[in-house]
Amino acid sequence: MCDISEDNHLIRYCSPRKIDERTKFPTTLIFELRDKLKDGNIEEYLSCNWFEYRNCNINIILEDLKARMKISKKGCNALINVYKLKEIAERYNTEVKIKYLGKDIDSYSGIYPIPRNSFKNHRLQRDLLKSIERIFEITNG
Repeated sequence: MCDISEDNHLIRYCSPRKIDERTKFPTTLIFELRDKLKDGNIEEYLSCNWFEYRNCNINIILEDLKARMKISKKGCNALINVYKLKEIAERYNTEVKIKYLGKDIDSYSGIYPIPRNSFKNHRLQRDLLKSIERIFEITNG
């Protein structure tokens, strides 16, 4: 597990329920940690993929995602700037660690907010949307 540098980017898959139907842009839901996992614990981190690990190739990232989860064509992938994400979180007294979690076979990574419940702040979530630089539509889900 290593830190991802601030000059890199993350891809966060956004399921259809986390996208505004009118604007087609992700909502603040993409920054919410799940309260109860199957084991009863609170999610530690937000799943994402390290864009530069796959040489900024969204198609390879999509294959990494498909290996881990079901992907909908109605979803999208948000390109998030690591520096902007951390900078915005700091304004809300939140530290963010970005860790590569893959096993040298994929780009799987995690966004760890400290304290963990800090991402429940809706103003912070709204501002974190500003760290999105680009949206990639899913054409072959």
